[in-house]
Amino acid sequence: MESTTRDNCAYRQLPEHPWLLVTLMIALCCFFSLVLTGCSGNGEQAAEGGRIRACGLVTQAEMETIFGRSLQIPEEKINGESAICTYVSAEGTDGAVKEAMVSVSLLVRSHGDAGAADAYERYVTGLKESAGLEMTEVQGIGGKACWNEDVRQLTVFTDRYMLLLSAGPGKQGTLEISRRIIDTALPRLPK
Repeated sequence: MESTTRDNCAYRQLPEHPWLLVTLMIALCCFFSLVLTGCSGNGEQAAEGGRIRACGLVTQAEMETIFGRSLQIPEEKINGESAICTYVSAEGTDGAVKEAMVSVSLLVRSHGDAGAADAYERYVTGLKESAGLEMTEVQGIGGKACWNEDVRQLTVFTDRYMLLLSAGPGKQGTLEISRRIIDTALPRLPK
């Protein structure tokens, strides 16, 4: 990333490629998920073998409905207590991408705190201190939630879980779309 000047103010230019933003947010999320611990629609299928499945919280078909386009089969990675499901747009039959690529990652993990408010405060404070990111509190999602417009990240805390949704720039990374995805996922978390 190069530093540029705009209207006599220095700022960092964000990368133009959505996968760079997604990679940055997944890396930040993995870091903070360590700090925080010191395909159907129900919680039983979202949890498998005692572990939560991120891809069980929002199906491929539901994501396709939200984005209005075909997606590849989602890829899930499980790392200890965390699970990340990544949804990426499908290419056309001729191999060419017809529209801007959609790339959305949903991370879920048990946060290990006494409640949503404690986990939220630790998370927001940690992001500000280590990465200089300011989060804006969002009302009406989970127990506590926050959004960062620059990196297009919605983070939601329930009493047991943290969900972090990272989406690329443009139409795919709006708070409204992120809220729709999280609203689909929340009722499917195991109790």
